Amino acid sequence: MRLVRPGRRLTGAQSLANIEVDGRVYPLSLFMLTIAESGERKSAVDAEALRAARAVEKSMVQAYDTEFEAHRWAMAEWEARCDAAKRDASKAKDVDSLTLESIGPQPPAPLAPTMIVSDFTAEGLAKLLAVSRPSVGAFTDEAALVFGGHGMTKETVARTAATLSKLWDAGSLDRVRSLDGATKLYGRRLALHLMAQPIIAERAPSDEVLSGQGFLARCLLAVGRVRPARGLHALESLRPDPAMQRPEGPTPQSCTASRR
Repeated sequence: MRLVRPGRRLTGAQSLANIEVDGRVYPLSLFMLTIAESGERKSAVDAEALRAARAVEKSMVQAYDTEFEAHRWAMAEWEARCDAAKRDASKAKDVDSLTLESIGPQPPAPLAPTMIVSDFTAEGLAKLLAVSRPSVGAFTDEAALVFGGHGMTKETVARTAATLSKLWDAGSLDRVRSLDGATKLYGRRLALHLMAQPIIAERAPSDEVLSGQGFLARCLLAVGRVRPARGLHALESLRPDPAMQRPEGPTPQSCTASRR
């Protein structure tokens, strides 16, 4: 489970820096797949590693309600000023475009407070990254939500793998849909860590699309060591582990970065 903490820390760090190799710039993001049997404390480690990030996200969700209400009133005022300017312009013989221009653009909507997701599709990620902060983490200790979800069906697995790979490669996305129109996103970052039991995770290496498309080549793979069955629950704390005692780093601050 030593991969868990670095992956969570990169949720914040990936929005602050890139990697340069021979003049080529890549996102500072990690994709990880951890395979471990039930009882190897995947859920416990995941909860502890995400403790600080969850606290930041909770504070952002609470602040979002106030920000959304303030934006609603700002939009109402902006629309009223636009309507008044249009009425004045229609009465005047010479329409003064400067009157409308002086009102300015509509107030920007507050950024969505979501920074951690556990169940997602390619379309869902694209929509989230369009309205949220530019750095998002997709972490789950139940990878069955992903491998058994809508984004990994026979019809959608190629699209999901391609979307994830494009975010890993360049941090950019583009979509054209008849209902949503065209969307072009740059400077987005996604950290990914899927933890699963062997019976669930075995689909990934054996899936021709995930393997052939290159998604697995972009992932760090870790397999937990097999332990004999234990009949009693062991009261073992994760806090003394050196990996869990490291400073929380830039996560809380970087999570509040503005959209790029």
